[in-house]
Amino acid sequence: MCLKFRDFMKRHRTEKEILTDSQLSLFKLEKGLQQQKYSIKEVGELLPGMLHLNRSDDLVLSYFNSWALNRFEKTVDEILELGLEFMVSIFEPGTAFLFSKSLVQFLNENDGSSSHGFFQKLRFNTKREYEWMYTTSKLFFDRNFVFSYSTPISDLETNNRFLLQNLEDNLFLRKNFLKFQSLTKREKEILKLVASSLTSRQIAEQLYLSKATVSTHRKHITQKLELTNINDWIRYSNAFNL
Repeated sequence: MCLKFRDFMKRHRTEKEILTDSQLSLFKLEKGLQQQKYSIKEVGELLPGMLHLNRSDDLVLSYFNSWALNRFEKTVDEILELGLEFMVSIFEPGTAFLFSKSLVQFLNENDGSSSHGFFQKLRFNTKREYEWMYTTSKLFFDRNFVFSYSTPISDLETNNRFLLQNLEDNLFLRKNFLKFQSLTKREKEILKLVASSLTSRQIAEQLYLSKATVSTHRKHITQKLELTNINDWIRYSNAFNL
């Protein structure tokens, strides 16, 4: 990673803390959208970074917020008309391949309960130099779209603070986000089903697993999340949109 970014990290909190906040911010943003507390356009106009929405099957752009369009000096229609030419013009070739490969792999997993963070270098027009950005992407709750939020690394901590303080405060999410992210995709599936009042036998039949395997998964989930009763299972399932 570039020296500028390393210097930034030394002056602030740890890299893990800052990047975790970026992922948590997007998770909270989606939760508010799902609960219809605001629309993507309403919140997009408030964000101090680049928010964009793409179709998950072909990544065709559906929405860019004003922060991004003002810097690109283009409309969404103009960007769509340029197509691949636009993408080639903004992304630094050396990092474009790496982040695009990892993003495609993430989308292929089709896990709406996870997010994907990566660094990339881009420029907002050909007259400017490339700059490092940190992007967090997540499948929208209906799985038809992926939405991403990108922030210049120099503004990363400030933007995270804005998102975490100005979106509805949720102490449970903040406290338990890392524990939830430690679950595997299968464990998240079983967490949801247990919270829906299914028995181990019913879960085994639905997922084509043995009852013993389901019991083992339940044990691991209980240990990772420190669950004590069914209400804890339900709270995690609801809080993390399972």
